[in-house]
Amino acid sequence: MTERVADVAVIGAGAIGLLSALELLRRGRQVTVFDNAPARHPASWAGGGILSPLFPWRYSDALTLLTRNAVHDYQSLAADLSVDIGVLPQGLLAVTDEDHDVRNWCQRHDMHAERRPEGWFFPALGSLRNPWLLGRLREHLQASGVLFISRQVTRIRDFPSALGLELDGAGNECRFRQIVVAAGAWSAGLLSPWGVQLPVTPVKGQMLLWDLGDDCPDTVWLSDSGYFIPRGEGLCLFGSTIEPDFDSPMPDRQGYEQLCARARVLKPELAGRDPQAIWAGMRPGNTRNEPYIFPADEERRLWVNTGHYRNGLVAAPASARLMVQWMSGEPLEFDPTPYGVL
Repeated sequence: MTERVADVAVIGAGAIGLLSALELLRRGRQVTVFDNAPARHPASWAGGGILSPLFPWRYSDALTLLTRNAVHDYQSLAADLSVDIGVLPQGLLAVTDEDHDVRNWCQRHDMHAERRPEGWFFPALGSLRNPWLLGRLREHLQASGVLFISRQVTRIRDFPSALGLELDGAGNECRFRQIVVAAGAWSAGLLSPWGVQLPVTPVKGQMLLWDLGDDCPDTVWLSDSGYFIPRGEGLCLFGSTIEPDFDSPMPDRQGYEQLCARARVLKPELAGRDPQAIWAGMRPGNTRNEPYIFPADEERRLWVNTGHYRNGLVAAPASARLMVQWMSGEPLEFDPTPYGVL
């Protein structure tokens, strides 16, 4: 590695990191992305791709600001890049009787929902094919000159004129004018030497893929016991587990059996059927609704965009825009105060 000072580094190649890199690229910045995905099982690859927080009225208004336009944001991204990222505005049906809370939330945020016998249907919500998003966004960034380095960043060092990244614990180092920490569940360890203490920890989530054929729902179907996400041609995802105390980031028999049992209770027609696949990812668990988006030093060289927990994909476009607007001295879409360290 050369010791010249490069422009900006993004640590993390999930949805937050890649969309942050895209926003920086659009402003003429030279970007290097550090990606340790094969070893870290990132949530962006493994998640279901629902473009809404689960039961959105249960979250803070500050999170709603980051998530309410996600379907439109991803449709615009697909059009801008001329790629198909599998945006499916098929709606979301939430099985709930929290009528007062839903009506109140819709009124505050100008969202439309329809009362149905099973619960509330949100026609403007939906999902996307998150592996398509990450793969095609990465291809676009690489074709546009963004450098990807598949190495683990182990430390961020402070120098008078730059920030340094140590790689793989072997003393290798690169220097940058600015750095964005978007490393999901592993961000807190990089930031703690800077005096930034974030309650962000890995939380494993496991998912199943079923071939439901004609029994597949035609909309995202959400209950407190789990959710079904149609993928087309009868295929459907079901998730997910929440495992803050885990021994391994890989799928396991216990999670498989737990998910199968929950899915069969919700849809008895699954009795006698087995899912086609199981996989797992590591979410950046957080103790609050809002992610962390802020500069970690007074010189605004080190930036944080992490802690989205189960809402990384849905909040990624707005989170990336807000941070890069702030980095660039531009007018901000909304007040960033709720996303700082309290």
